[in-house]
Amino acid sequence: MRGQRHITGGRSSVRRLLYIARLSALRHNPIFRAFYQKLRSAGKAAIVALIAVSRKLIILLNSALKNSGIVLVN
Repeated sequence: MRGQRHITGGRSSVRRLLYIARLSALRHNPIFRAFYQKLRSAGKAAIVALIAVSRKLIILLNSALKNSGIVLVN
């Protein structure tokens, strides 16, 4: 594939919420900020680093839900 890649598929509502969450995490959470800056200094594109932060947020939220005992039904 040539040209700029785009993120498609999945649930757009979740992607929209993750956009706001990752911006807030980058601004206020030193762990996420350091992770983002490490990726950027390694030469990763900004959007790639942002998606990596989103994935890290999803993993964190899924583990928090699993440990809390809350069951979500799609």
